[in-house]
Amino acid sequence: MTSYSKPDFICIGFEKAATTWLYKHLNNHPEVKLPYIKEFRYFSEGDDLPAYTLKNRFFGDHWHYGIYRDHVKRFIRDYVRHPRSTEGRSWWFKYLFYPRTEEWYSNLFDTEMVSGDITPTYTHLSEKSVERIKASFPNTKIILILREPTSRLWSKLKMNVGRQTQRELSEIEDWEIDRMIDIHFKTEPFLSDVVERWRRHFKDIEIVFFEDVHEKPTEVMYRIFKLLNCSILPLDSAVLKSKVHLGLDGDMPLRIRKRYIERHSTDVERLSQLTDSDYPNRWLAKYREYQS
Repeated sequence: MTSYSKPDFICIGFEKAATTWLYKHLNNHPEVKLPYIKEFRYFSEGDDLPAYTLKNRFFGDHWHYGIYRDHVKRFIRDYVRHPRSTEGRSWWFKYLFYPRTEEWYSNLFDTEMVSGDITPTYTHLSEKSVERIKASFPNTKIILILREPTSRLWSKLKMNVGRQTQRELSEIEDWEIDRMIDIHFKTEPFLSDVVERWRRHFKDIEIVFFEDVHEKPTEVMYRIFKLLNCSILPLDSAVLKSKVHLGLDGDMPLRIRKRYIERHSTDVERLSQLTDSDYPNRWLAKYREYQS
């Protein structure tokens, strides 16, 4: 099997765990040039997402292909408005219309500067897909941002409410929230499973905790710079601490928190044995407070 040198890194998630924050601030480094879009989801197609077929691309109702169609419209609109501009045009044409292969994927990344893929859906990938990535991109570095699962899933639920219903959280009935939680329980991976699955194929995974992004963002960025062999440059901590996405208002009701805790306690206990960080133990202590 052919192996490729690009991308330099893949950030595999999690969703609602500062991946957009990472894309924004990492792209500001003069030695880094990230692609025009944050998430390719290439390895998710046919695994966690519907297969990449012509029918799905142009007629499928899955949100992933809705975004693809939006990108096609953007490409056509920009061409009509600025027919003489060539900036990024060849990249977009390649991304939208070339056959999707490992070589195609590798060629989407800048060859002279540090570049990578930040796709949170890769936490959902099967063992076979992770093995495939290792075989084709053996030297690619893996970044994983972990967030306490009850707060992360509540944040994701609020995001889905905003996107799917165009309503405020206070307008959503309890049965609708319960239905969304049931979907999460069926589809969301456990943190410990993700760590173990990727470690079976990649020896060194840079694990970042969401709390550090909030409390020590400069330190987190310096860790990433070091991982990617980028120069350590001065950073403005105030800028790094600014939120990228502001979600819907609404605290998590206790009954929902207890549902999440019941599902994730064992997972967090396993995670505490897989990392040197004390954060999982702190999460467990909070769980015991809510359950008492």
